[in-house]
Amino acid sequence: MNIVDYVFVNSIIRHEPETVTKQVVDIIKAVSDKRGGVEVKDRSYHFKKYPQCFIAKDFVTWISNRLSIDRIIALRVGIFLQQKNYIEHVVRDHVLKDEHLFFRFKNLPFPHPSPGAVSSIYIKPVPTCQYDIDFLAIKVPHVLPLPKRSYGGRKSDITTTGVTNPYCKIVMGDELYTTSTIENTTQPNWVSKFKIKANNLPTTCYIILLDMDKAQTMDNDVLGYASFVVRRSSEREYEALTLNLFSKDTRTATGVLKVLFTVKESQPEL
Repeated sequence: MNIVDYVFVNSIIRHEPETVTKQVVDIIKAVSDKRGGVEVKDRSYHFKKYPQCFIAKDFVTWISNRLSIDRIIALRVGIFLQQKNYIEHVVRDHVLKDEHLFFRFKNLPFPHPSPGAVSSIYIKPVPTCQYDIDFLAIKVPHVLPLPKRSYGGRKSDITTTGVTNPYCKIVMGDELYTTSTIENTTQPNWVSKFKIKANNLPTTCYIILLDMDKAQTMDNDVLGYASFVVRRSSEREYEALTLNLFSKDTRTATGVLKVLFTVKESQPEL
């Protein structure tokens, strides 16, 4: 699972639906695509025909495979999409289940061209306003939790010295920024100015802490993540926030993250 998918799934698990608009559109666009999505066709049940529908169990399988998550979590993602009114039961009798039930797409936020049709030209709308979110510092004042190794571990510094090689990914809408890696520490501090652009505020910013696998034998571990809402404000001194740091597998806060940032209005890019 990539980092944006990880944020998307955990947003649903933690009941933060307002933070996943872009990922919702991406998922529903892919799963409803005629070439690579779930199979949609006319189906019958008890001699009654239901046009252009799909099987709920296949829908859960598709999400599970696409996001590399187990079926229980995939079902929760599917129920979230139903709550957003992108899918519905053909007679509106059921919440999505991992069963042989007929569902259909509705209220798709984009047109799907028919096979062989000429795709229309998409012109990116020019934002009326743009914001620069300037980060000055990200600090971990307490020792980071070490990743759990239930499969025997991997060959890296953590097995010999009990330290990590942490770095941060900052995700805000379509924007992604990666900090430098600080080697051999469990208490990292990044103090360097970097900028992320935003076209719409308020928006949610995620800061994900990861452990760089220097041996490159496995995926980098997620040590924890935090989120906060960025709102429009006049130019001012840097705002300091103290955020709870959540682990990958639990809603319980495992530490504290401190962030220093400011919001400035800027000219939009054409």
